[in-house]
Amino acid sequence: MKQTNPTKLFAVGSAIAAFTFTPAFAGEVTMDSKATKEVKIEEKAESPFSVSFSTGYDSEYIFRGVDILNFTTDDGDLLWADINVSAYGFTAGAWYAEAINKGNEGATGEEDLNYGELDLYLLYSYTAGPVTLTGGYTFYYFPDLDDTYSHELNIGVSTSVIPFVTPSVTFYYDIAEDDKDIYDGGYLEFKLSSSIPVVGDVVSIDPYALVSYDFEYNSTESDWNHFQTGVSIPVKLTENITISGYAAYSWALSAIEDFQNDELWGGAKVSFTF
Repeated sequence: MKQTNPTKLFAVGSAIAAFTFTPAFAGEVTMDSKATKEVKIEEKAESPFSVSFSTGYDSEYIFRGVDILNFTTDDGDLLWADINVSAYGFTAGAWYAEAINKGNEGATGEEDLNYGELDLYLLYSYTAGPVTLTGGYTFYYFPDLDDTYSHELNIGVSTSVIPFVTPSVTFYYDIAEDDKDIYDGGYLEFKLSSSIPVVGDVVSIDPYALVSYDFEYNSTESDWNHFQTGVSIPVKLTENITISGYAAYSWALSAIEDFQNDELWGGAKVSFTF
């Protein structure tokens, strides 16, 4: 709430003899002054809620080191969209993706196998000084793969204590229920990320590198999963619209090297925030 200070007016005395003045205090009306009115300006309260919508294209669908579409559509591109709502540290959202080149015979040997994926997620983030703690749940649903699904919990920690670099550690664990749950086990990821301003807060270069460990998640034994590095270049068009492109490379390690090749891929997206 902002308000103006009362204006002090002055009374003019006798023009012949001399000049005299009497101060007029706030709220006081005298013969020689007038009180000013307080002007109250209402400040618009900032909403705790924010909405974000993104849509994008990936030349490969590399998920935790594995080319997912190689096992469904015999390779292919991916189109996806994501929408979420955030408030008070919580973020709830939905992500949907679909392969572009449907109808190919995938590594499973099935013909005319399409690929679609719906992820529903709920995350919570809490920051204390330079440390941020996160935790959440994701439900993965695969309508084109015999209505299979996956329940997953995650917990992570990151810190801004190191200048220009943000290290983070995140652990994901799938809760297997029955034969319809296609994943089981855990996945641990160590990541270093950064953001380098190029044109103020409009353009930046955001590199990252990560290494992961497989706890019988992608394989039947626990071992190092993959190493990945990449860079994205976000461009802020307006206060609410950002576009970005990226490129990444993944090296398969012991846990997946028997069935997964090293991969180079890229993509682009546009994001809207409200």
